[in-house]
Amino acid sequence: MPKEKKTVHLFGYSNLQLTALAIMRMMIGWHLLYEGISKVINPYWSSAGYLMESKWIFAGWFQSIVANPTALKIVDFLNEWGLIAIGVGLIAGCLAQIATIAGLPGHARQVGYALHALPEGSGVPWHRVINAQGAISLRMEPGHENLQQFLLEEEGVQFDRSGRVSLERFGWKPRAIRKPPKPRKRP
Repeated sequence: MPKEKKTVHLFGYSNLQLTALAIMRMMIGWHLLYEGISKVINPYWSSAGYLMESKWIFAGWFQSIVANPTALKIVDFLNEWGLIAIGVGLIAGCLAQIATIAGLPGHARQVGYALHALPEGSGVPWHRVINAQGAISLRMEPGHENLQQFLLEEEGVQFDRSGRVSLERFGWKPRAIRKPPKPRKRP
């Protein structure tokens, strides 16, 4: 009798729960996108009415925004385009996750392009991203692969003689399925 393959998901969610969360995220994203677009295309929409009706601690500040036409235009702009940006972000992020889970080819390159476009000193740990063979991918600018290997070695990542990393040992695994590291023997 063959063993059943048990799927372990991040944080212990079932497939149904993950699907429901993805659908809910899409619906919220579409709603925020709709709200932002409807505000942009309605020439009479303004946040002035909402700001004037505000109560409590920030009421005075909100009403001063309404009294200043420039400040009101800025707040309206931020409201409209903020809703659109958040809606698109929720939808796009959800679609990217679905594509990744589905195993669609070519999306690893998108990550590479995004990492390449990072501004210097961004704080994103770009050096932790290696290719599917466990090797550092070559770049257009020579020398960066040496820096990446140095940074990884500083974090305790070990390379074999061919310049590869054991993905089983050092590859990312969600916490729900991560194995404890094997103790290293000191020479």
